Amino acid sequence: MDSTPKGYEAPALTVLGSVHALTQTDKKYGVSDGFTFMGNSITNASS
Repeated sequence: MDSTPKGYEAPALTVLGSVHALTQTDKKYGVSDGFTFMGNSITNASS
């Protein structure tokens, strides 16, 4: 059994894209399930 301690490996960040590219696309919304929040129907974004 190897009892030598393992070295520390710092966490890494991965860039998925710019905020604009990730959020400003044409979104299609699903149908409401009947629930509302402050009078607005709640729907889930679907791809």
